[in-house]
Amino acid sequence: MAAPTLRRVAPVLLPLYEFIFPPVCFACGRSLPHAPSRVCDDCWKSIRPLNPDHPLLQETLEHLHRGGRVDSLVAPFLFEKDGTLQRLLHQVKYDGMERLAGLLGRAAGESLRASGVAVGAAGLVPVPLHRSKLRERGYNQSEAIARGIGLVTGAPVLPRLLERRKRTASQTHLSLEERRENVRNAFRLSHPAPPPGQGGTLVLVDDVVTTGSTLEACAAVLKDAGVKGIVACTVAVAPRLFP
Repeated sequence: MAAPTLRRVAPVLLPLYEFIFPPVCFACGRSLPHAPSRVCDDCWKSIRPLNPDHPLLQETLEHLHRGGRVDSLVAPFLFEKDGTLQRLLHQVKYDGMERLAGLLGRAAGESLRASGVAVGAAGLVPVPLHRSKLRERGYNQSEAIARGIGLVTGAPVLPRLLERRKRTASQTHLSLEERRENVRNAFRLSHPAPPPGQGGTLVLVDDVVTTGSTLEACAAVLKDAGVKGIVACTVAVAPRLFP
């Protein structure tokens, strides 16, 4: 019998669920009788960390700086094709593993807190999904990640500050220019009131940054509304080639 997805199981029924379907590692499927994180130690260790001085992180930050909208970037992990983190994020986005998104968000939150770049930030702003995709997926993975970050940093999550006004194509196989065009004018403030953090700092949250086009598009809306500082916080940075 196939196990239902965890997000469909009421918390009060979770012990019974895990008795019928013993916990296994989200990444490798290994039995985990005593692992509340639901990711085994070997899989955690296989995810490559990103130190603040890692060349890829620095290169991505320099690229974002050239866009003039994002001021800082924090991410705890390197995204590797066919790696453990890719499998975990796939489950977060397509298999309803909201609990796992929160776990990854905690890791991002630890990096954000250690960096010190978002001290006093007014809130965490998840990159929004279009309402049709939100209905399909059932939740916004960036919001779930942001809630994990909030548990570590204490910053409030502002899930309805931005909205995605058009349904954009997947960015996965697009070039840099195609990505920029894909998200052009895709976001707006969800209401006309000044956003929290106007004149201060907000933290933009997403799962993975590749070219930064989505983060830049969201940051542009917030900067145009008067937000002084934008810190981007993602679970991972993916390698890519800039022109």
